[in-house]
Amino acid sequence: MDLIKSKSASAKLSLLSGALGLVTLVIFCVYGAVYDYFDTVVFLTLALGVACAAGYALLSRPAAELLNLAAGMRGMTMFTADPADTAPGSAHSYTIHGGNWAQGPLELLPDGTFTAHETGGGPVNASTIQGTWVDHGDGTATLNYDHSTIVIE
Repeated sequence: MDLIKSKSASAKLSLLSGALGLVTLVIFCVYGAVYDYFDTVVFLTLALGVACAAGYALLSRPAAELLNLAAGMRGMTMFTADPADTAPGSAHSYTIHGGNWAQGPLELLPDGTFTAHETGGGPVNASTIQGTWVDHGDGTATLNYDHSTIVIE
């Protein structure tokens, strides 16, 4: 305990970040077990973040300062949708991109339903999800779906 008391505020906050990351990691593992979904890359990213945050806080070496930077480099996956030629039977068609590793068609159908299929790549499996969509009349739409209905191929 004295080791932690003698650390800087930055190191203490890094330990707190590592503890929160550990809680997130445990919740992710439970979620993966309950819903039969487990993403190895997400697991490794969370585990690396916890290890780097703890390493920064507990090691007293100048090079350990880089671990705090590495702990925060998890980032998010940005999903984008680019307009595509409208497929037969669709009201609107798009090509969706998930980060640098997944893409596929998004079809908005005239009856207010949609189907999205991403091809997967790297650590991401191909999957399909369906739901409903609402046109806001200003060039935007809201997609509604139940994530538990995703079909992972």
